[in-house]
Amino acid sequence: NPLFVEQMAAMAAEAGEGAPLAVPPTIQALLAARLDRLEPEERAVIERAAVVGRGFWRSAVHDLAPPELRDSVGHQLMALVRKELILPDTAKFEREDAFRFRHVLIRDVAYDGMPKQLRADLHERFSDWLDEHERERAVEFEEIRGYHLEQAYRLREQLGPVDERTRSLAERAAYVLGAAGRRAFARDDAPAAVSLLDRALALATEQDPARLELQRELSYALWAVGEVARAESLLNGLLEAAAAAGDRRQEWYAILDRSARRHTAGGETADELLRVAEEAVEIFRGLDDHVGLARAWRRVSLAHRMCNRYEIAGEAAEKAIRHAREAGDAQEEARAVDILCTSLLFGPTHAETAIERCHEVLAGARRTPLLEANVASSLAGLEAMVGDVDAARARCLDAAAIFEELGLRMTLAGLSQIAGMVELLAGDGVGAEEWLRRGLEILGSGASSGLHYSLLAHSLYEQGRHDEAEEVARAARAVALPGETHQQVLWRTATARLAILHADEERGEALARGAVRLTDDTDALNLRADALVVLAEVLDALELDEDAAAARADATELYRRKGNVAALALFERSRRRIVDGSAARARRERR
Repeated sequence: NPLFVEQMAAMAAEAGEGAPLAVPPTIQALLAARLDRLEPEERAVIERAAVVGRGFWRSAVHDLAPPELRDSVGHQLMALVRKELILPDTAKFEREDAFRFRHVLIRDVAYDGMPKQLRADLHERFSDWLDEHERERAVEFEEIRGYHLEQAYRLREQLGPVDERTRSLAERAAYVLGAAGRRAFARDDAPAAVSLLDRALALATEQDPARLELQRELSYALWAVGEVARAESLLNGLLEAAAAAGDRRQEWYAILDRSARRHTAGGETADELLRVAEEAVEIFRGLDDHVGLARAWRRVSLAHRMCNRYEIAGEAAEKAIRHAREAGDAQEEARAVDILCTSLLFGPTHAETAIERCHEVLAGARRTPLLEANVASSLAGLEAMVGDVDAARARCLDAAAIFEELGLRMTLAGLSQIAGMVELLAGDGVGAEEWLRRGLEILGSGASSGLHYSLLAHSLYEQGRHDEAEEVARAARAVALPGETHQQVLWRTATARLAILHADEERGEALARGAVRLTDDTDALNLRADALVVLAEVLDALELDEDAAAARADATELYRRKGNVAALALFERSRRRIVDGSAARARRERR
């Protein structure tokens, strides 16, 4: 251990040549022995430095030191440098001398050697020091202040009993850590937000008015990183507490979140979500709450989107964006922009017009990594439609990198659907499979995975892996939500194609016609066209040539209205294979 050798050599040099020297059994014992040899003034200074952290500043140590030592703090610090316990460091502040411990273990041993009461006092004093000296950079040091207040409380809690001053420390720590957690979530750092909000909630008392807000925010952050069970437990507790406290705002925030999550998990229909969201619009309008209105309109949009009413969904998303901007909530704006762009991707807007609108939204929004990744996801699908597959793939990779960096696993699962569609449009079933299985790893086999399974069945079919495709199509049917048109259509079309392979034309026709009927009331042009393409394949197998030609003509018209050049090209290649097959069959019959 190089550190052990280094510190042993330093202790031998301090002891002098020929002095007897025992070898401590551990590095911690060796460091403790070295610190025991320090002068009392040096020990007091290094302990104050240890409370500040691995890196520290001369003025902070000066103000934390006992009054009688303050004039000699600079001298003591240089003595510790000479003894190779600390090193000069780059200063974070102007006109400030900075230092750091030579090794984190030196800091830990110095810190652990102090009485808990002294540590608690110093943590509280250093938090106050930051508040006093760095008010202009208060946000930058918010998390550090919260940590020191938290440590002061925890140490005093261990010493017991918890008195009024100790409870006050907990409240201060909860407030500061909660603020830091909100800022982390606002900059889309969900894992940091979970950690900070979790610690803040653990410190907040039942009487703390901020407790409900902390509970809701932590639940949302946990959901974003994929910790679904704990997120649900917190949300259920929040609903009870908010109702008991008569806090209508928090109660309806929670009701909205619960309804959306239940819909995702298959426990609530899109119509039920729409009813709750529209009621929430009226509640938040009465409370003059723009954040609440942004969230409510976003859920209205989501409900329409789930029923493939994309034009109406886009209009609701535009309202959500306006309220989010009015509230100054960049994160809520990013979520509403995501729904708007998704509506442009799947809805009736021509692909080239939709691309232009996505760029307009991006130009007018407050740019954040999350917002840019959300827009990139939809642009990827639209660019694949107009034939720019390389650009589409690059956008998928860029968006995935942002979602991974931000720890947004559920959002990454959503991206994998679009990326899978991009690869299917490019004719790459293997690439589609890779993305879709990545999404399924996050989602598991719940109801929210119905679209992934349906698309995966199609990708396996395109690869000729028909037995696997049948197994996946059955899984898609099992988890598909009754009100989710997209899921219901795609598992039917996948199963219809497989039925034809087994010469079960009657079942294949019933499934294909059922899929087409489900799309009749939607404005999802691509979905309607895709269903007609499969129906045409089935009718060709039944040798109903005129009906097949009519279905192909309708599909072609829908793809053209959407501007889906890539799907038209795939469709044309498929049609040529069918024509060639029919000609070969006719030649065989003539022979």
